[in-house]
Amino acid sequence: MNRVLGYVASFLVILLVLPVHEFAHAFVAVKAGDPTPKAEGRYTINPLKHFDIIGLVMLVVAHFGWAKPVPVNPYNFRNPRRDYFLVAIAGVTANLIMAIVFSLLLTVFSRVTFTQLNIAGIFADAEKETFYMYFYSAALTLYNNGYVTATAYLLLSLLYFVLLYGVIINVNLIVFNLIPVYPLDGFRALDAALKRKGKVFDFLKKYGHYVLLALIVWSVICDYTESYIPFMGYLDILGLVLGTVSKFVLKLFTGFWGLFF
Repeated sequence: MNRVLGYVASFLVILLVLPVHEFAHAFVAVKAGDPTPKAEGRYTINPLKHFDIIGLVMLVVAHFGWAKPVPVNPYNFRNPRRDYFLVAIAGVTANLIMAIVFSLLLTVFSRVTFTQLNIAGIFADAEKETFYMYFYSAALTLYNNGYVTATAYLLLSLLYFVLLYGVIINVNLIVFNLIPVYPLDGFRALDAALKRKGKVFDFLKKYGHYVLLALIVWSVICDYTESYIPFMGYLDILGLVLGTVSKFVLKLFTGFWGLFF
């Protein structure tokens, strides 16, 4: 059941996160003087205008993926280098803001749970749990003890997964998009920031999408073969980076908000 709730929550989060990421690119480009996103119908948060079917599947399954790039014309920018850089980082900036908001809500719900319930009496191993797990643990405990119905438990659990994946997916999108290979945002930001570009840059521009595809395919292979070949998990470069960073940031954000709630 938790796996199903996780997939549903991931999809709900993506319906918000991905269009906002792409709209941020379009918004900054239009403000910088380029009408292209509006002309191409991308100046919107309508998910259907932004989704790439393969990238969407990858986001639901692996929690990292992509959307259709927002078309821009840098020649329309008032300050081409500066504005191109701002457009490039607009998406990840939006993801950072959303990750902060989701982590705040997750921490608040967890703190409310911690305060309202007698943790010492209900959770024998409460001190062993990660702080943001109190919310989910409380819902399960209330259901097991007959305090809430199955429907209420499912809704509370879904809310927990939405908030949790709201942080994880946003952080994963930040890390994934900052990889400096074409056509990701990290490459575009690098393109705008560098005055002189060498052979490495040219290689990333010419073959970057092949490198990216190879990393993604290898990550999927490692993920689905890890249960049969345990060491495959240690060879998943992309998965290890995204997983390590997302866990660190989740703890960082919830720990920070925990100082106030």
